[in-house]
Amino acid sequence: MAEQYKVLLIVPELGLNLAPEQDAFYPLGFYVHPIQGEVTRERIFANVSKREFDIIHYAGDAGPAGVRLSNDHNGGMVILEASALVQIARAVKAKLVFLNGCSSIIVGQTLIDEHIPYCICTLAEIDNIMARETSQMFYQALAETHDIRTAFDLSKPPRPGAYVCLSNGVKEISLKPILDKLAVISTFMTRNDTEHQAILQTIADNESEHDRIMRVLLKSRAWNIVIMLAGMVGVGLIVGLMGLLGRGALP
Repeated sequence: MAEQYKVLLIVPELGLNLAPEQDAFYPLGFYVHPIQGEVTRERIFANVSKREFDIIHYAGDAGPAGVRLSNDHNGGMVILEASALVQIARAVKAKLVFLNGCSSIIVGQTLIDEHIPYCICTLAEIDNIMARETSQMFYQALAETHDIRTAFDLSKPPRPGAYVCLSNGVKEISLKPILDKLAVISTFMTRNDTEHQAILQTIADNESEHDRIMRVLLKSRAWNIVIMLAGMVGVGLIVGLMGLLGRGALP
């Protein structure tokens, strides 16, 4: 008998055509508990109280700050941040969180860092067709293989950097956040280079004549030591070669 996965399906009404993605679950024999339409934080937390789900599947808009819910009554955007998703995943004892929205890698890594076993997320923007087809193929493969990693490998689109499966803090493509941070540091250093040079020049201008002389002497002494050591090594090599020649050890 096929395993019946229990899925918490979160699909806020955001003007996206997500019906095909939702409908793909039902022929697979999964137990699906949908939260759709006007999706608020209150509705989500009320629906997960004293329940357990194997999978949390979110379909909608996402980003580094979190996943988007329905707008508030004033039309303002509402974000469910990563920390709230961690609470929800822990409460329902989810083994997998599938964040099917654009650029959800940072949220996904937060979930993994908080010991959620698996998270499927995205490294960049994805279109609706790719999102729908990847989701459909993944759950079809999961129903057949009962293995998250295998199902992901079978359904992952060929476009590099689209989807990634995180597990136990290890991600398949892990350099992008690091490279982004390095880019920020590089920009900061470049912008502050002029100020740095000005400080060095001020120090040099205020250096006393005595300090300059001592600095030159110390540098000269260091070079003399290096030259002396090099000379000693050279003399040692010459003496060694002469000794070998004297003994006939060399042709």
